[in-house]
This record gives sequence, C-alpha cells and structure tokens, in this order.
Amino acid sequence: MKVGLSRPQIDEIGFSFHDRSIHPEFFEIVNRREFAIHAYKIRVIACLTRDGHMIEYRHERFRCTEVLGSFHLPRPLSGLNHSIRIKNHHQFDNQIAGYATSRFALQREILNQSIFDRMHEEIAKDAVKSKLKFQFSAGSRFDCTAVSYITVNTLPGAIALQSFHTFPDDRGIMKTQTLIEFDSLLSQSTALDDTLPM
Repeated sequence: MKVGLSRPQIDEIGFSFHDRSIHPEFFEIVNRREFAIHAYKIRVIACLTRDGHMIEYRHERFRCTEVLGSFHLPRPLSGLNHSIRIKNHHQFDNQIAGYATSRFALQREILNQSIFDRMHEEIAKDAVKSKLKFQFSAGSRFDCTAVSYITVNTLPGAIALQSFHTFPDDRGIMKTQTLIEFDSLLSQSTALDDTLPM
C-alpha cells in the first residue's frame, strides 16, 4: 500500500503514553488493524500514522495508548502519563491500573547513507511479512520510500509489540518495543492463544 504523504523530520518525533483512549481524529492514519488476544482478554488497536504510530490497549480493567509522533501535532493532555523526545535510546516502565506493567524501549539512529540504505532495504523486506505495514509513495522511481510496520506477538504472561519506521530524508530509523506483562496469577491460570487479527 502506497500513499502520497511525506514524513515529518525525525527530530520532531517523540513518544507519549496515555492512561486513556485517544480519538483517531488526532492522527493521520494510513493503515489500521485490530488484534484480539484472548489469553489475556485484551484487544490491541494498532494504527500506523503519517509520522509513526498509535497503539491502544483495551482491557476490561484498563485502557491505555502509546503514541509515536510529531510534537507539533495537537494531543489531549488529560491522562498523559509519560512524554519524551527521542534522541538516542530510552527505556522506562509504567504500572497500568495495578494490574499490568508496560515496558517500553525506544531507539533512534541517524546513519550514514550506505548503512541506512542497507538497513532500510532489510526493514522493507521484513515489512512484507507483517500484517500491519505501510510504504509511502516515492517522488520518482529512484527515491527511497519511507516504510513502517508493526508486529504483535503473544508470550507467556505478556504480549510484545515491535515497530519500525524509516525516515529516508534524515537517514533515520526509529524502533520501539513494548512489553505488556500481566499479573502472574492471570498468566498461570489462562491458556495461551494465538494472536488473532480482527
């Protein structure tokens, strides 16, 4: 899927975590998919946006949303738990309603052109296998096009999400990894199901 949109500069991109849902009207969504993970009674609504992603976690006991996107775009301040401009590597944890723990790892790399081209090609190949991906349209057939994709996996006691976003104009790559770890009693008493696309 290709659309004639352009990325913002990578220096504009930050990460925020909200203890609530955020209405989709705040984002330029380019692709979207829902995953029902029955083992933990949670629905993951993952959206790729022009500048990154928005992922909402809906459970009967909590709702929360992570956003990777431009700080120049308006966002609601209510429910904002954490906000950071991504410069290099960051890692932090959040408790969710005393019921689960979210662990975030963020990485931003600015590379020389030859290394970026090689890594961008690898990411584009991996994106083909993802159920949620997006490729921006190129100005010409010689241009390098920005690529984004998200993977969702079920683990014992947790769900894991990874995202990859390329910023060709800046020779930049943004990676995130989210681990939602559930209460140990729930993990022991619930059979593990596959991740099911909705």
